[in-house]
Amino acid sequence: MMNLIPDGGNDNFFGNTLSGICSLALNLPIFVTKPIPLLSCRKECALTLSQLQIASLLANALFCTFPRRNCHSQDAEYVNFPQINFSHLLSAKADSKFNTSRTLHVKIEKLRCILHYFHRVLQKFPTGSVTFTRRCLGNLSPDWSRSELTFDQLRLHVNATGSITDAGPNTLQVDFANSYLGGGVLNSGCVQEEIMFALRPELLVSCLFVERLGFDETLIIEGAEQYSVGSGYADDFCWAGDFIHSDSGMKRLYCRRKAVTTRAYLLSSVLLNSSLLINIAYLYYEYSSS
Repeated sequence: MMNLIPDGGNDNFFGNTLSGICSLALNLPIFVTKPIPLLSCRKECALTLSQLQIASLLANALFCTFPRRNCHSQDAEYVNFPQINFSHLLSAKADSKFNTSRTLHVKIEKLRCILHYFHRVLQKFPTGSVTFTRRCLGNLSPDWSRSELTFDQLRLHVNATGSITDAGPNTLQVDFANSYLGGGVLNSGCVQEEIMFALRPELLVSCLFVERLGFDETLIIEGAEQYSVGSGYADDFCWAGDFIHSDSGMKRLYCRRKAVTTRAYLLSSVLLNSSLLINIAYLYYEYSSS
């Protein structure tokens, strides 16, 4: 791992980045002055955090300082919340599904993404914010059989090439996610959801306060910045460097805030059936239009 540390290697990491991460973690009481509310199951609510607050929270997650979040017994206080401490990601122990070499490779590449994120943040503190909005379908389900709209009436563009991570600005990025946000991003997982969270580490903070999603719920995240680019998928995933928006030449402004033109959204839901997926997508558009 030491030979794979990005942004200046061992010398810069131990001489600058690590101490900066420590400062971010220790200054949490300065950055976050009130208890962070939990976005609980079946309760519609929203939470906005500054990017600096998120960096401080993630620094604490890296050092595994969040109490009562490593217990997974059925009566544990946070049993219905995702993993937030980085203990499994930092462990070389293989889980029961994967061999050791595969597990180590995937974990190392995701760690490179996260360390690059901290390097970027410490170079210049970000000034934006990220909003997390939990929506529940409840009784909002429309009767689609009565709808008179057809697809030719919609302003809809479908691109059959490329990947979700290369979708560009002004796009809705839909992740039909694990009911626990992030899936296996802080362990051995490395497919669509985990890669998205690795390239945009600010998404990881949702694991702290978003209770597991129900079958008719969605989480909309606005303003999470992309810091890295990656290559490959699953076992072949690799950190591929700093993210630069190639179309406009702008760096570090991609999907910053809703008010900024270059923005993107993440919508997460549980994949069950086609009618439910339509309703879950409706939740986002109903929210966006309001």
